Amino acid sequence: MENRTEVRAGATTVQAARVGVWVISGLMLFGVAFGVVAVLDIPDSEWGLRILTALFFLLFLATGCAILIHYRRLIKAASATSADTLAVLEVEATDPGGEKGDFAERLRRLEGLKAEGLVSEQEYHEKRQAILREKW
Repeated sequence: MENRTEVRAGATTVQAARVGVWVISGLMLFGVAFGVVAVLDIPDSEWGLRILTALFFLLFLATGCAILIHYRRLIKAASATSADTLAVLEVEATDPGGEKGDFAERLRRLEGLKAEGLVSEQEYHEKRQAILREKW
């Protein structure tokens, strides 16, 4: 048996992401204004410091853009979720072919676990009966 698992952000996480978009946007606007003032306040003789300051604020803006992109993707991916949760977990069990050999292999593995003393006699019988009750 094979499981397919999907985890999506829930509504609570999306609310936090929306708040994050506003906070990061505000910080980026403040950063641009502060960066312009800081770069213009540096004397012309200090060109190296002016370049380093400008590079710092460019890195600051690039990081802010990356965070905004992440939040927007999270909001878009979770738009179908209505649950008021942090995340939605969906697990879908699929049977790849229902081969009869699979039962034999599982019974052999169970027998090996019993022989090695890793499962008790009672656990062995319970699990063996569960395997045999499954659809062949």
